[in-house]
Amino acid sequence: MTIQVLNEGYQNDLQGFYVSKAERCYLYDQDGKQYIDMAMAGGSAILGHAQPEIQQALQQQLSLGSLYTAPTPLAHEYANLLSQSVTPYQDFIFCSTGSEATMRAIRIAKAYTGKKKIAVFSGCWHGSHDFLLIEEDYQSPLDSPRAALKSAGTPVELLEHLLLLPYNHQAAVKLIKEHANDIAMVFIEPVQGSNPRDDISGFLHSLRNVCNENNILLGFDEVITGGRLAVGGGQSYFNITADIATYGKTLGGGLPIGIVAGKKDIMDCIRNAPLFMGGTFSANPLSLTAGLTLINYLLNHPEIYQQINLAGQRLRQEINQFCQLHNINAHMMGVASLSRLVFCKRHIASRRERDTHEVSWDKQAEFYLLLKKRAVYIGGNRINFISSTHSSKVIDKVIKAYQECLFEWHQQGII
Repeated sequence: MTIQVLNEGYQNDLQGFYVSKAERCYLYDQDGKQYIDMAMAGGSAILGHAQPEIQQALQQQLSLGSLYTAPTPLAHEYANLLSQSVTPYQDFIFCSTGSEATMRAIRIAKAYTGKKKIAVFSGCWHGSHDFLLIEEDYQSPLDSPRAALKSAGTPVELLEHLLLLPYNHQAAVKLIKEHANDIAMVFIEPVQGSNPRDDISGFLHSLRNVCNENNILLGFDEVITGGRLAVGGGQSYFNITADIATYGKTLGGGLPIGIVAGKKDIMDCIRNAPLFMGGTFSANPLSLTAGLTLINYLLNHPEIYQQINLAGQRLRQEINQFCQLHNINAHMMGVASLSRLVFCKRHIASRRERDTHEVSWDKQAEFYLLLKKRAVYIGGNRINFISSTHSSKVIDKVIKAYQECLFEWHQQGII
């Protein structure tokens, strides 16, 4: 009998590729072959895989037990650290994943405002729960996009509770004003994984202004950006404060975590409404221990951000210079330590533009197989994340592999 593991993690373009071990910035397959990892646990492993201080702290906590389903002082210690060093908030809800955090943020926003709609943006990704598992219908107008279900089995009625806005487009402000009486929260990733860019600050500030003017909550999905762009995430990086924010990935130190944070009057409704927020693994001691160790390490080593952000800038710059030199129809975009290759020359403003002008998604899978043959692994979401363990020599190898693959495709007339 053949046992199948279905839909395991991100879509796997590399059939038959299984990881047996990870350390620093490397993965090892089942045969022991080493790969430079540019996925880095979906961006979570900012200090590299199997980071010694985190491993030591986890081993100590394991000797004290891994799950209590009862309050632990670690939760208060973690919350205090978040409040003092990471977020502008003092109230937190802990859960187990980023998807769970965004689902709870929606519940809080609706309960607090009494409104029924959540506004999100084309090209967004807010997790795998039904409520936000949508995509843009590219047959709809650019300045007034229509949402479509991303997965079978999702109730079509949920679309009535959503407003899809055009990303990085001033028509979004107009739509927010038109639907202000129905919108509980405008929810956005400070940096979209599908379209990572460093020129989005003005758009984010325009959303803050229109939400203030129309009594709408502004929510930041910081599951990717929290701890990645800076210790304080996108809000710190772009100098803007949201009313509600969700966190995960990096702030778990390599273990599963989800966090919802918000301004006091908003979070008070959890007790006053009341709102259900429980979960068996919420605030479990292992995830809290890993997260505490990670955040303290980043606070004690602020130079890490300069190191990884400069490495990201060099990765993009050298690949883009190579493409320009050889007239290759591609460029790399990104911000800080996260980057993405786009298979077209032109500047793009949104995921819709990216998908319109790139070679097909299936064809791109062949490109990432070429990179894998050169021992560079890119995750299924195709975002490149740099960790503190990616040395200059490692980045050199990644750049060389990209350049060789790009030139091979260019010679074949694909790009």
